[in-house]
Amino acid sequence: MRSSPRSFETPSSKLKLPSRAAAKAVITSQQTKLKSLLPNTHPLKDFSYSASCYTIEGSKDKKGDLDQILLHVRKIELSTENERLRAHLQGMQWRVIELEKACKGMQTRMEHMMKSRLQPRSLPKLCS
Repeated sequence: MRSSPRSFETPSSKLKLPSRAAAKAVITSQQTKLKSLLPNTHPLKDFSYSASCYTIEGSKDKKGDLDQILLHVRKIELSTENERLRAHLQGMQWRVIELEKACKGMQTRMEHMMKSRLQPRSLPKLCS
């Protein structure tokens, strides 16, 4: 698919960029999310980014830093999810072991019951 030359002539004034308040709200919510995900570690440094990272004239380094922070948050979310799944899996494995023990015990009892039924002494005397 080919692009027309006009598509590259779009003035930057027509680009829709978030306002400074919206950018600040996103950054603040990400900071809060980071702080809530890491309660037991050392306190996070406050990251202050201006909304210029969302504008064309803005520094690309700040946007890159913000992207790295967001990637770090995603990695933290995945690691906590992995820990939760690992704990759940260990619980399931423990339950399987307990069920196997119970099953083995019931099989042993059934074997004893079947052996005792084969012996004539275990049957009640109906005739004298």
